[in-house]
Parts: sequence; C-alpha cells; structure tokens
Amino acid sequence: MNKYLKKTKIIATLGPASSSKEVMLGLMRAGVDVFRINFSHADYDLVRSNIQIIRDLNKEYGYSVSILGDLQGPKLRVGVVKEGSYLNPGDILTFTNEKIEGDSTKVYMTYQQFPQDVKVGERILIDDGKLVLEVLETNNVDTVKAKTIQGGPLSSKKGVNLPNTNVSLPALTEKDIQDANFMMDMEVDWIALSFVRHAQDIIEVPMEEVPAIQKNLVERARFYSKPVIIATQMMETMINSLTPTRAEVNDVANSVLDGADAVMLSGETSVGRYPVQVVENMAKIVKNIEMTNFYQHKNEPIEKDYNCIDERFITNRVCLAAVRIAKSTNVTAIVTLTSSGYTAFQLSAHRPNSHIIVFSGNKRVITMLNLLWGVRAYYYDMNKPTDETIIQVNMLTHNHGYIETGDFVININATPSYEGGKTNTLRLTTI
Repeated sequence: MNKYLKKTKIIATLGPASSSKEVMLGLMRAGVDVFRINFSHADYDLVRSNIQIIRDLNKEYGYSVSILGDLQGPKLRVGVVKEGSYLNPGDILTFTNEKIEGDSTKVYMTYQQFPQDVKVGERILIDDGKLVLEVLETNNVDTVKAKTIQGGPLSSKKGVNLPNTNVSLPALTEKDIQDANFMMDMEVDWIALSFVRHAQDIIEVPMEEVPAIQKNLVERARFYSKPVIIATQMMETMINSLTPTRAEVNDVANSVLDGADAVMLSGETSVGRYPVQVVENMAKIVKNIEMTNFYQHKNEPIEKDYNCIDERFITNRVCLAAVRIAKSTNVTAIVTLTSSGYTAFQLSAHRPNSHIIVFSGNKRVITMLNLLWGVRAYYYDMNKPTDETIIQVNMLTHNHGYIETGDFVININATPSYEGGKTNTLRLTTI
C-alpha cells in the first residue's frame, strides 16, 4: 500500500559515491524523488550516462524520479594560501589581482573586477562567513585593503561573498550558458540558478535571523505556488558516520514542519560513505514528523484574493475548494488530470492532508511534478468522456495502492475532459 508515503520530497546530489546503477536504484528505493546534478563538477559524458541510468530505472521499476541540473554560477574565491595562515581581529589583509601564493597579509582574488566594484565600509565574507572583513581602501585597479572583523584560519580557494557590493558579474557565465544549453538538450526537469544578480534579491544575513527568514521564504513560496527546497548540511555528519546528530534530525524535521516541498542532500550522497543509509534515515525522519498531529494541522489552505479576470481564476478556486473539502471530510486522495501541471502546483501549495494523484499524457510533466510536495504523477492519455475518465483514474489510483474501498476521493477535472480545457469541475466520490 502507498497510503502512508511521505509527502515532503527528498533531493539527492549525484557524485562519485552515487554514480552507479546499483546505488541509484538503492537511493530510489530508500526515498529519493529528485536527483541533483551539480554542474560545478560535471563531466558531460558522465552526466549523459547518469541521466540515461535514471530514465532506465524509472521505466524498469515504475518510478518518476526527476532530474535537477544546478548551474555553477560565477565563483568568487581566494587563491592558494600558505598552510597555517591565520587572521586575528584587526589584521589588515590585502587582496590583489596578481596570482601569488597568499598568506595572512596578502591573498590573490580570482574576481578581477573586485577593486572597481567594492567600496570602503563594505563587508567581505570568506569561507561561508567564517571570516568577516571590512574594506578600508581600494585603488580601483588591482588592490583592495580590508580589516579583519572576525578572524580565523585562512585556507586556499575558499569562497568569497560580498553582501553589500553591487557585483558587476553577469548572473550567467559562459560556462553556465553552455551547461544550460546542454541541460536543455538532455531535457532535464529543473534548472537551478546558483547566483543572484542583485543584493536586493538575496543578501547575506546574520546567523540568528536565518530560522525566521527561512520560515518566511517558505510561506511566500507557497503563497505564489512555487516549489521551495531547503538545502545544505542537513545530514552532514553522515558523510563519514552511520548516525546523524540529534541537531541534524531536528533540522530535517523542522524543515518539514516549515512546509518545504523538498529537503536536499549534497555531499552526503555525492561523496559520502553511506549515501543510501542517509536517505533511509532522512525518509524515516520525514515520514515520522508528517504523521504527527501538529504537522497535519499546521499547513492550512492559503487564503488569498484571486482576481476573477485572471484566466486561471476558476481553476484556482476549484483547487482551493477541493483542499478545503479534503481537510474537513477526511478525503484520502485528490485525483486530477493535467496537461501543463498547473493544477498540481496549485493543489500542492495548499498542503492538503490527502494524497495528490495526478494523471497526464505529457511524460515530461510527470517527472517534473515529482519535486512537488505530496504529488504523485502517472501517465494516462485515454480520450474518454468525463464520467469514464473519472472511473478509470480512480481505478488506477486504487491499483497503485493510494486508496481502498470506502475511501472518500475528490476528482477535479476539465469538462469536457478530452478537449484539454482548464479545470472547472469538482466531484466528491466514495470508492
């Protein structure tokens, strides 16, 4: 039976530890819904091979696992630094465009426009904010001097963030454009952009503000029916250990409680020693927290004023009505047909307690929808009248193990169903 499947999806990053058919199948069985391919470290021949393996496994075992290509984006880094280099608060560090071996007084900066872009008083964050410096002066050509505010070890090739600086770099590098074209040729389901152009879009924030901002971002994404992923360092201990820390268990559980569509693993599955066990543990945590009363009563349908002039007005209202009825009538599944996937996005954003079972004749849509919270998508392309279609999709939903005899099911459809119109009909049925 599939009645108790988790609704929050799991994304696993592919890498040396997981680029084999056996491990990928193990990850799918453990609960992976989306494979992430990080193009910072991508070899096209290996990517082609991995994509083919995923699609072969989907076809062979009846999965709909999605593929997400993640662009590298522009990388700001310091160069090679001598072992043992250390910055104390108050120390002055000079950034130069000259390719030198750096130390605790001078370091090479890979970003050549840095002296022109940066201004006195702006912050420089190195190694995910472990080191914080403030710009003292720039010659606007090839040198910047900065004072250490928060010190620590200075290591080779660490990333640099400029939270206050209007960076003149483009959002897409030449490599990104090449990678994006390759992704489109390979027909991946999702493309992730790693670099945001303006500070007003995303800025670095103090660590103590992150939890509240995370909750706010999830809420806003749901309001606009956009899938939201919470990522990085979720089970990092399990890169080398079979057991996560209690803090990591809580981090995963709280991300689920916040209402994320998906939680993501990076190094844990790409280079870690126990990729399958990580996913098994994460799936246990997700499923357990979703079974609790405070999770099931947490995410209420989103109340917003839909514009009746909007061409999607009727679909939006029908989806909201379906979720409201499902919440109050103990409906086991909301079953719908879609061509574009729009209805699935709307239903998922409301986070109903019931399953969201989607049927589509568009095979690209089926794997794309596997990222969305609570959505399970299957292929169906029969051009039948509405009544026959509802009978058939309900039978298929029963055959897939999501519903049993006596369960309540909501069907939402476009009537007539075979003209590919917009959703306009809701039906509550007992199986």
